[in-house]
Amino acid sequence: MKLTDFISIITLIGVAGTFLSGLSNMKKYQFEKNRDLNLKKLERVYAPLYSHLVKQELVRGYLPKEFTRNSFPIFDLVNRAPSVMGFTLYHIFTRAKDEPLFIDRTDIINIVKENKELSSHLLLKRVSEYEVLIYIRECILRNSAGVDVEPVKKHIQLTEKLIVDEIVLGYKKLIVDLKLEEQDSIARIDQFYEKN
Repeated sequence: MKLTDFISIITLIGVAGTFLSGLSNMKKYQFEKNRDLNLKKLERVYAPLYSHLVKQELVRGYLPKEFTRNSFPIFDLVNRAPSVMGFTLYHIFTRAKDEPLFIDRTDIINIVKENKELSSHLLLKRVSEYEVLIYIRECILRNSAGVDVEPVKKHIQLTEKLIVDEIVLGYKKLIVDLKLEEQDSIARIDQFYEKN
């Protein structure tokens, strides 16, 4: 083997090493960029939405048994009339008009609308549908005597289930991708939100 062959082999190994190093750095940069984007998604969209669901489920534990997750996937603690207590299909409990709401479905809508670029396309679609359905329901209840609101209520209920599923799946995916939780934590989320 000649010295020039030996130098060529060493040069080739150096070029290959440089290429592999560049490839590795590119992958690391891409991972960090994705990590930053995923952290933004988690902080601005999925963690607040998941927190909303956790609060809601805590309150659900104190409601009558008919307020199941299947029957009422998303609900409000809202102002209806001062000092009147009661249950209606979507509005649960009432408070004085000047008190802030503790759980309000518009929080879900607003979080997604304010962070459209970070929300999944499916979540954005579901929440947009939900916003329109709630508007239709309110219009029927206010203005349309004799119009059957039940089909709209059923569509709202189905859309709410899909939104809850999308929030939980998105939250789980992000915490797994970011390696923020142990597997047993993920299993607890699955148990907590198992599909009915």
